[in-house]
Amino acid sequence: MMSAPTSQLEALTQHIAKIITHLVEQQTVDSDNASNKTAAGFELLLISTTDHNKSVAKALETGFKDKLGLAITTHSPQDFIQINFNKRYDLGCFIEGSLIDNQPLQPLTPLDTDTLKLIATRLRDLFAEQSLLFLAVSGHCGGPDKSDGVTDKFSLNDLGYTLLPITESDDCYSHCWQFNLYDYKRQPDWLNARFWANPENFDKYRW
Repeated sequence: MMSAPTSQLEALTQHIAKIITHLVEQQTVDSDNASNKTAAGFELLLISTTDHNKSVAKALETGFKDKLGLAITTHSPQDFIQINFNKRYDLGCFIEGSLIDNQPLQPLTPLDTDTLKLIATRLRDLFAEQSLLFLAVSGHCGGPDKSDGVTDKFSLNDLGYTLLPITESDDCYSHCWQFNLYDYKRQPDWLNARFWANPENFDKYRW
């Protein structure tokens, strides 16, 4: 059982660790041979500043202690936007730099908004089966009710992401946008033979 986080970095790391644990459990249940996934390990992509990537990677590696065969790849946001697709990761995480720096937050400019959406799109479409984007909330001091910045109004719903507010303390409030490829668009009932009048005839005849 994890202890209560004492810093923003620790809170984010714990959240990522919970997601990794959940995904590994799901992969084990869904796999015909769970040992295959254990042997292959878990592929994590971290996108943030160099120092933040090192801090998060070290914390995760210390926490899991090689139990999952965790393999971590890191990129800065600028590098990630420009690299060509090379592989698909189990989980991709973007962490806004100011979230860990705990510095006064600046309102997002149009360029910043476009950059965030580009990162979210590349993670979703190319690089990760599940994506997490941790964004700082402008004016976050005092909690979400007192946040009047731009970041808290920023939305990724149009890209298929769902919002999970994370409150670590009264002085620390952030948004986590999540996208799970396998939860995004489930098979509709009318495409499932169980909901047909004569399921035994499903996909046997052509008109």
